[in-house]
Amino acid sequence: MESSFLQHLAERNGLTGQGFLWWEFRPGMGFGERAAWWREAERPRPHEGVDFVSFMTARGPGRVDSSFAVPAMATGEVVGIFADFLGRTVVLAHDAPAAGRRLYSLYGHTRPGSGLAPGRRVTAGEVIAQVADAPAARPPGPHLHLTLLRAPADLPVERLSWPELDDPAVELIDPLAVIRPYPPWFVYMVACADGSLYTGITTDLGRRVAEHNRGTGAKYTRSRRPVRLVWCEAAASRAAASSREWRLKRLPVAERRQMARAASDQGIF
Repeated sequence: MESSFLQHLAERNGLTGQGFLWWEFRPGMGFGERAAWWREAERPRPHEGVDFVSFMTARGPGRVDSSFAVPAMATGEVVGIFADFLGRTVVLAHDAPAAGRRLYSLYGHTRPGSGLAPGRRVTAGEVIAQVADAPAARPPGPHLHLTLLRAPADLPVERLSWPELDDPAVELIDPLAVIRPYPPWFVYMVACADGSLYTGITTDLGRRVAEHNRGTGAKYTRSRRPVRLVWCEAAASRAAASSREWRLKRLPVAERRQMARAASDQGIF
């Protein structure tokens, strides 16, 4: 299964109109990690999924709060709703059982939508809940937890609650491994060691900057390392990114430097 969950999450919460750039995953927020991102401690077991907490837009940084809408990762059926330590968890079953196993997604720390109950069918991108109103002053504060797993189709849904997920019959899956990147393309500028600016396009900002700093990114930056990311903009396609890159490279250097300064002033870099 390949999901457009990140795109739906941005669209349902009005982030595309703000120039959505990326989700910020600090240590402890990712799948399989042991650190607790909200305190200096370890989790009792590896993280079962991904926590969505903070993000970046062209207007600056933002944080998930209780107004945040939660879309379904894929078309499926509500099979369970149970309490968790910040709100409630919604469980969706997605595909027809294959070899006796079924795919499930779990949305933790939410307030399920009115009328949402086991047996209801939902479509991909449909809003099923909002993030629970956990006080930001009480760690970890409001956030969305997403877990993806395969389990025997006849496993009682009660066995999919958080204390039960270490059952050897349950196969946990990294959600980000099956979610399409969003935005799909970026136009970016990096500042080189000699003070010059380099403009390019990529689908992965972190990877591309690392390639530049390893000397494998571009001929121009190879002899001007290290570089640092100073500006970026999302693009809907490779063609759109290439067109924007072409126009940027024809701007006066002073204008491009001003764009980088503005991004810094907004707290983006």
